[in-house]
Amino acid sequence: GGSRSTDPRAPKDTLVGEATALGSAIAYGFFSNGLAAHVRPQDMSAVWGYMGLLSIALGSVLMALGHLTGLEPFEVPSRKAVGIMLLNGFLGTSISDYVWARGLLLTSPLVATVALNMSIPVSFFVDAVVLRQHAFSWTAPLGAFLVFLGVVAGGVEETMREPATSTDRPVELWEPCEA
Repeated sequence: GGSRSTDPRAPKDTLVGEATALGSAIAYGFFSNGLAAHVRPQDMSAVWGYMGLLSIALGSVLMALGHLTGLEPFEVPSRKAVGIMLLNGFLGTSISDYVWARGLLLTSPLVATVALNMSIPVSFFVDAVVLRQHAFSWTAPLGAFLVFLGVVAGGVEETMREPATSTDRPVELWEPCEA
């Protein structure tokens, strides 16, 4: 690829990893389009609640299977690890997914997914500058900058394509769920 590892513990590119990432992207596409087609903004809290329950149920079964097969032995994490996992789960998953889903319902699956591409320049920056796990050639920052420009251009194009009307009302990010 376009990087060389500067940290021997850094993840390596593998065919299985790339296939898993591709499968994840396909599933994500189905999920985002299904969410836009079948969920109303006022139902968002219930949807994420059901997804949390499903994650707990499936995660528990997968953890048990991993432990019983010896694939991933269960160990009680340290207090520090629990704190980091809770912070990551809250900030890195719950809030980001909720805000993304609200954006999806307020725009379109395409716009919301294009905006997710901002994770490319952010990941590049964190991997190369903050964690110092990889050293990239000059093409990586150029590519990250072009992705950033693409996201901005997509947002500008969407704004120009759908002018606001006088009947549009502002939508609150944290609207209460109607029962």
